[in-house]
Formats: sequence, C-alpha cells, structure tokens
Amino acid sequence: MVILSLLGLGTALADDPAALADEIARWAPQRLSSVAPPLTETQISAALSGEHLAGLAEGGGAGLGFAVRVVALPIETVWRALTDNPHLPPGAMVDSSLVVAGTPRTSGHLIYQAMPLPLMADRWWVTRVRYNAALYQQSAGRIWDQAWSDAHHEPEVRAALDPALVDRGRPVARARGGWFLFDLEGRTLVQYHGESHPGGAVPSGLVAQLSLSTLNGTLDAMERTAREHIPSCDGVFQRPDGSPLGRAQAGAR
Repeated sequence: MVILSLLGLGTALADDPAALADEIARWAPQRLSSVAPPLTETQISAALSGEHLAGLAEGGGAGLGFAVRVVALPIETVWRALTDNPHLPPGAMVDSSLVVAGTPRTSGHLIYQAMPLPLMADRWWVTRVRYNAALYQQSAGRIWDQAWSDAHHEPEVRAALDPALVDRGRPVARARGGWFLFDLEGRTLVQYHGESHPGGAVPSGLVAQLSLSTLNGTLDAMERTAREHIPSCDGVFQRPDGSPLGRAQAGAR
C-alpha cells in the first residue's frame, strides 16, 4: 500500500501541476465511476490559476460533461456540501431531492431527484450513491471519491417508490457520474462529472446542450452550500470510509 503521509504534500503538489496530474493519474484506476474523464495537467494548471472549467468529455456519450475547479475550502467542508443530499442548495438544478432508501449521507443510499425542463415533461431518477472507502484509505485520506448510477430501472426499486414520485414527469434513460476531491491542505481540487440522457426522442445535440448548461451551476451550488449552509448544518456526516466526520470549521463560512 502506498501511503501519502508527507506533511505539506498537498501544498507542494499545488505548486507543480505536472506532479499533481501524475499523482492523480496513478490513482485513477481505483475510482468508482466507470465513465470518469481523466484530469489532465492542462485542466489542473488552469484550475490552480483560478479558472472554472466545464465541457463535454472526449470519447464520452453526448451527455457526459465535466467541471473542474479549485475551491478555497478544506476538503471536509466540500465533502459535506456534496453529500448533503437531503438539503437542496440555493440555485440547485433539481427541485426535489429525497432519500428513499438507506441512511442519508452514507454510502449505498438511494436518492430520488426531479428536474423541471422547458418545453418537455419533467424528468426524475433514482441513483445509488457509493463512497470509495478503499481509495480514501490507500491514499491516506488525500482522495475523497464518490460515484452514483441510476437504480430506478431495478424492479424492486421502482416498486418501492411512492406513486406520486413516479407520476412526476418521466424517468431519465440514464444517469451516472461522480465527484473527485483531492486535498490541497486547506484548498480542494474538485472534479464533477455526470452522464445523463433524458430519454425519449431527444436529439443528441440537445442532450449535450442540457448537460453543458448545468455543469458550472452544479459546482456553484455546491460552493454556496459549503459556505452558507454547512457551517450550521446539524446533519450527521461520514468520511468515504464510513468513519464519523465532525462539525464543519467555523472558518468555512
């Protein structure tokens, strides 16, 4: 097992985009999401310089988008924000978010979400959210990785849903993605990616447009949650390995 235990390693890597890209690449095979785009040296360098990157992944499906940025918050605060599914952040792309099975903010729970769409029926989905305990442990807590994949096609999941939720528009054909966080000692390198298709006779160009339109908004909403909601949130959170995560630092506001 390789242990990243050198004091200040995150700070040192933040000054060397090539070394940081190499460090992330060697852990990439252990990520949970099968569609996670690679984090390139160019993207990392731009994010470290303050850019907010978003685009469609090369070689992915029409709806596989990604966003990358560095957030000036500790990794624990960012993780809380992106795992606090029961609370909708201001400006969220979805207008409904309900944990329908399992325990909120823990690995393996099922979450129902719905999104209003212009000129077409609303869309809803259920995803199974998983935390990457092995990668967290093997990287000595440097990497916090999460993935989700659609579960509403599973007969037992569909049968257990409240009929009122099922009647809300129509289910998406596909929904999967994930979050990847790398600890930069007080700052956090964040990559979000998501692949979805609304289903029905929707042209691939419109699917790509819908994906692009939500990317930066998703990360903006996460940041607002981290700064404005998480410091006072009384939810119970866990690290990727299931160990308890204490209250957010007061300076995270």
